[in-house]
Amino acid sequence: MLATLWLAFVTSLLAFFTYRLWSATTKLATEAKISGETQADKMERSIAEAAKAASAMAKMADAADTQIRHSQDTAERQLRAYAGIESQGMEPYEWGSAETGKVMFNIKNYGQTPAFQCVTKISLAVAPYDRDSPIIPDKWDREVERPPRDIPPEGNLLREVNLPAEEIVARWQDITDGTDAVFVRIEITYSSFGRRYRQTTVMHVAGKRYGEGKLNTTRQSAEEQLTGG
Repeated sequence: MLATLWLAFVTSLLAFFTYRLWSATTKLATEAKISGETQADKMERSIAEAAKAASAMAKMADAADTQIRHSQDTAERQLRAYAGIESQGMEPYEWGSAETGKVMFNIKNYGQTPAFQCVTKISLAVAPYDRDSPIIPDKWDREVERPPRDIPPEGNLLREVNLPAEEIVARWQDITDGTDAVFVRIEITYSSFGRRYRQTTVMHVAGKRYGEGKLNTTRQSAEEQLTGG
């Protein structure tokens, strides 16, 4: 009987301590799980914050790069060469004269840096003339290209070309009456800051103004960038 009671007591103690061990183990497991979840949450938040910081840095870098490019473009626009026709004139061919007559124009660099390799191509034609709406010729009687020259800042380049005397003689009456006109196309091509630019101007003269040698601008195209950038 005593042995049975002792066995029961010992068994009870074992059960008690077993429960305590199970309880402690369960608690540790629960705490470990919670701690693990907390650490995982912290890690995820850290990763998200790092990603946000990296994204913000990338945006700042892009903004800085855009600002640098904008500043460079602004500086280039302020400093680059701008070549264009400053003035033009004509010595008209006179009927029966041995001189052919010529067109003269002055190209000026309005920029703060040189206009490099400035090439001028001059085309001339005699074509029908409509005072209200001049039509630019499709075919040119003469085309002359002058060799390249550099134009310094605020510098000038004088160009001239002889008039197509044969065409003028053949259509003299129509030109002096204003039915036909002498058309002149001037194409200027030059380089600045590694880019190539071109501007084309078409002028004409007819009737009374032919005798005066006064050219009128028919059309001036906007400057176009050919290469670079």
